[in-house]
Amino acid sequence: MKEALTEVKNNLHRFNNRVGKAKKQTINLESKGAKNNQSEQHKEKRIQKNEESVSSLWDNFKRANIRILGVPEGEEREQEIENLFETIMTQNFPNLVKETDIQVQEAQRVPNKMNPKRPTPRHIIIKMQKVQDKDRIFFFFL
Repeated sequence: MKEALTEVKNNLHRFNNRVGKAKKQTINLESKGAKNNQSEQHKEKRIQKNEESVSSLWDNFKRANIRILGVPEGEEREQEIENLFETIMTQNFPNLVKETDIQVQEAQRVPNKMNPKRPTPRHIIIKMQKVQDKDRIFFFFL
């Protein structure tokens, strides 16, 4: 009987050890699962941040600016640069000007100061109100 009682105690002790090990494994798996959830959340945040960054870069890439080269100096003194752009557009693309209402937001010479050592005229940068206007001009040009 003592032997049976000792055997039952040993079995109970082994069973308690197995239960303790199972609890430890469960706790380890839960902590690993929590770490995986955190890492997945960090990955999702990084992906979202990268997508926003790419979207921002694409928006900057698709600026509504057009650069006009080779316009002689002094022509903008006779008329404003915006009007100069409109006359260039009507001379080169008369159908496009009639079809669409292309609006200029801003126009300027670049660089602001003229370099006397540089014989070529300064560029004119035209900022359109809409990127679609710029796309229409380029599509019509091609």
